[in-house]
Amino acid sequence: MARKYDPEKLKQAAADWDVHHALVAAVRRLVRLAGGPQEAKDVIDAVAAADALEEEKEEGA
Repeated sequence: MARKYDPEKLKQAAADWDVHHALVAAVRRLVRLAGGPQEAKDVIDAVAAADALEEEKEEGA
């Protein structure tokens, strides 16, 4: 019994997989550039805090 796959679902799955690999590579590079996992977490926390402040300013304006 042959399975039938929806070509659109296969395209979306391939795109999702590519995005996943790109994100993993980006995180690995961030960790390497930051000097280690703790330093990378500090960078991510700083970016998140800056984003929160920016959103707060936009909501207040």
